[in-house]
Amino acid sequence: MRFKIPKKQPANFRASALYLSGNTAKLSPDRVEWVETRNLQTESPEAAAAIMAATAAQSTRCRNPAYHFVLAFDPKDAKAGKVDPGIMREIAIDAIERLGLSDYQALIYAHRDTEHPHIHFLVNRIHPQTGKAYSRHNDGKRLTALVREIARERDLNIAKERGRDKARIPEQELQEDFGDTRAAVTDAEYWLARRNNRPPMPDISWEDVKSLRERVAPHFYNATSWADLSARVGAYGLQLQRKGRGLVLVRGDEAAKLSQMGKGVRLTELEERFGETFDDWELTRIDELVAAEKRKHPIPGSENMTPAQLRRADRLR
Repeated sequence: MRFKIPKKQPANFRASALYLSGNTAKLSPDRVEWVETRNLQTESPEAAAAIMAATAAQSTRCRNPAYHFVLAFDPKDAKAGKVDPGIMREIAIDAIERLGLSDYQALIYAHRDTEHPHIHFLVNRIHPQTGKAYSRHNDGKRLTALVREIARERDLNIAKERGRDKARIPEQELQEDFGDTRAAVTDAEYWLARRNNRPPMPDISWEDVKSLRERVAPHFYNATSWADLSARVGAYGLQLQRKGRGLVLVRGDEAAKLSQMGKGVRLTELEERFGETFDDWELTRIDELVAAEKRKHPIPGSENMTPAQLRRADRLR
């Protein structure tokens, strides 16, 4: 049994949740063995990420609320039946409790795409009630102790410690959350991404940009609101996303500048025309996602609650 804390921690919840769930280019949801959530009431990666982002917004001091770590197991233990899916789920829940993360929001994915069974934990460090951040101080030591305890209790193999690589998973056996994509992006984008603690985003090829502009550009002039524009570009597999002081059009893990869509296609001009900032619209969309999830997953027994009890239960949720 081993642990890994990727050096490059997620810059946002959405990108990491989509990656772990296999909903990105070159990946497949088939890699997921099972998924477990904590304090989220949904297994949808996009909805969960939106809820986690809204919770993280409570804190103005924590700059890196998304926390990703991995537990992996020896293939020999898997062949011996010591780490079947049920046992892995038990270990995941046990790990969350022992690390003091029971009250925090978390997405937990077990993957089966390597010979090493492994579990990814995407945790929101911001407490949903207090707004305080979970401390990562000495998290390597805590995970080292956790791995030893669980392995000893369940008779599992422990990875040998090798100097500074103690209890780490070799890169060829377990892919980082985001690899070094410097070769696929400009130097400017690579260093901007590093400065802002996010994964680099390669540009959509110029040929594809020209093709997209022919089809998409008219929608920027005809749309009447951010919601209308988002739906229009979404029909082409594109999403509007913040980048620095402006917006980009994102397709999978690639992006194109808004200005490449035509003359006058600028964030400030769109905000003026729609009468609403992009940031305000995004916050409203997150609230709508949260409300939709609540309707999908009503509180058990809510039909017998008084209005006051229902309001209190909803606040607790």
